[in-house]
Amino acid sequence: MPLSQAVLLDINPREKHGSAMAIWGAGIMVGPILGPTLGGWLTDNYNWRWVFYINLPVGILAFMGILAFVSETPANRRQPFDLVGFAFLSSPSARSRLMLDRGEQKDWFGSTEIMVEAALGLIGVWVFAVHCATTKKPFLNPALLRDRNFVTASSSCSFAGAVMYSTLALLPPMLTMLNTQW
Repeated sequence: MPLSQAVLLDINPREKHGSAMAIWGAGIMVGPILGPTLGGWLTDNYNWRWVFYINLPVGILAFMGILAFVSETPANRRQPFDLVGFAFLSSPSARSRLMLDRGEQKDWFGSTEIMVEAALGLIGVWVFAVHCATTKKPFLNPALLRDRNFVTASSSCSFAGAVMYSTLALLPPMLTMLNTQW
């Protein structure tokens, strides 16, 4: 979604940004409604592979549109990529994902594996924070966290995303268990 917003803002003049984002937002709201419905219909009437095949022409059209309308920007050589910071951020992300995926199967914090993954994730976040605070060109600039608008918007979007998309993750296993009980 951030990439699509960046492309949208890049190809539209500043005075059209509001209307372009409104159209984009409508698409973002309609997608989660129509996507599962269309996917279910394709799976029932054709084959589950068609859920993936249908994205191919859309992806090709999007790629052609980007080639036609987005100009290449020069690389910013003043800001090198912080590979160490990226690695320090990737590790806790992977650990928390493993912990959340395997937690139910392993009895959450009753399992040594889950405890180790949680501890390594917390240590990784701490190491990442220390690295960002002490390096010259960090992966995440700490000055961003001093911007009240950025912090408020990021927190709000994270909360809204967790609330909206948690049902997409929780509903299928619940319905599967309900179906097996009948």
